[in-house]
Amino acid sequence: GMCVLSAVLFITDWVRRKKPDWTLAAHVVGVAVGCAVMFLAPGYGNIGEEGYRDIPSGFAEILQLAEKNFVQLSRHLITDNTLVLLLLCVSGLIVCARSLSEANGKRGISRACMLYYAAFPLLSYGIHQVGRYIFEIEMLLDLGLFAAVILSSCFCLRDSKARFVLIVAAGTFLVFIAPLFVVYPVGARNAYFFDALLILIAMTLFHQATRNLSGMKQIMPALALASCLLLMGNLWIHCRNGSAERLRVQITEEAMERGDRVITLPGYPYPTYIHAADSVKAISYYYFYDKRGDITFQFTSYKQWIMNH
Repeated sequence: GMCVLSAVLFITDWVRRKKPDWTLAAHVVGVAVGCAVMFLAPGYGNIGEEGYRDIPSGFAEILQLAEKNFVQLSRHLITDNTLVLLLLCVSGLIVCARSLSEANGKRGISRACMLYYAAFPLLSYGIHQVGRYIFEIEMLLDLGLFAAVILSSCFCLRDSKARFVLIVAAGTFLVFIAPLFVVYPVGARNAYFFDALLILIAMTLFHQATRNLSGMKQIMPALALASCLLLMGNLWIHCRNGSAERLRVQITEEAMERGDRVITLPGYPYPTYIHAADSVKAISYYYFYDKRGDITFQFTSYKQWIMNH
């Protein structure tokens, strides 16, 4: 889906501007390479096999799972993304305020978006102090943020390119995250793509908020670098976990060839980003058992393993 979306964006922009944008072309190549790397992971060979992923059978189960998954994803993308969300809200507020002063937008919508951008950080923090209906209220708050991004893009921006980027990024976020609410398991490992979209939205709004201001040209490269470092840090986490996963498979295969019945495996360096990371359930996805229970898995910390080997 991501490969198709990036290709469609590249072609659409090419048709619209009558010439190719080589930055978007690089994005298409990057997405393709990223997907290729992802599917090289040993575990992806078992996706679709019975027992790997559960899908709810009824509407009641869908609601229960949606609430559980929303709490997970919202924590990683909203609660733990304080700096990115603050940059997004402050920049959006300035964009709306500027449209009021320049009289180039719909005043009612501009004021409503300004109010929401200003209130969102406080509401997002305050909701966790409420004991009831947290799921319903938090979902409405998060949907309201994306509605504010789309409305302020449509009615408060003169820059058509920035408007296009913001609407596509916000729409892509909502479309691609929706299926994650009805499958299990989800976690931090699913948040990387959406982190990138949030950073893109925040940086685009910041660029529009600070246009024509003296000194901003010096700040933008620093913010762009910080954003790249943040994304590269997340990518490093996934690469390290992927390396540990390949090592675990290699160790298990070699131990089974020797006939070992007790196998010690290193844990993941970043277990938060792996579902059921250091457990028999995770390694059993590779179907190493002849029958359940014929092999006993033990785990040691990744750091300890590296030191001993």
